[in-house]
Amino acid sequence: MSEHELLLPIVDEENTCLPLAVSAVSKYWDVSLPFSEAREIAKKYPNVRGSILIEGIEIAERHGLGSLILHSSLSELKKIIDMGIPPIVILPGLYETVQHASVISGYDQKEKSIIHYMPQPDQIGVIPEQQFDKLWEEDGRLMILIAPTDIISSIRVENKTREKSNRLCFV
Repeated sequence: MSEHELLLPIVDEENTCLPLAVSAVSKYWDVSLPFSEAREIAKKYPNVRGSILIEGIEIAERHGLGSLILHSSLSELKKIIDMGIPPIVILPGLYETVQHASVISGYDQKEKSIIHYMPQPDQIGVIPEQQFDKLWEEDGRLMILIAPTDIISSIRVENKTREKSNRLCFV
């Protein structure tokens, strides 16, 4: 394990109504999100496979967490991880999935790699920093932070002023 890695809990993937990334980060902060609420919201999207990210963020907010949606940089991403906050990044998707939300659980300075959260306890998702940054750049280096409101309000980042505009893109 890297000195710049956060230990996130294992999340059961059976609830496709709630985004996995939001579930993992919420559980990291010891906040359990109700599946019943997520199931009700999912009924609004009967023809969508998977979950709607902004709906998951809003459920987390209703249950005591705050959020920020920012355009960021690799150095800022590392600072956030070192603060103990697991960021969610938006990466290009595959096939019919346009975008993919991935939780970044750490980075390795020596190996110059980014560590992705994997819900399986015996798997590690590692990607070279340069390759990660190239993929992340394709969707504007978007980073979503979900954390207790006092932590969110204390975060000092470059592009915080455009947060409302970034959020509207997800809505």
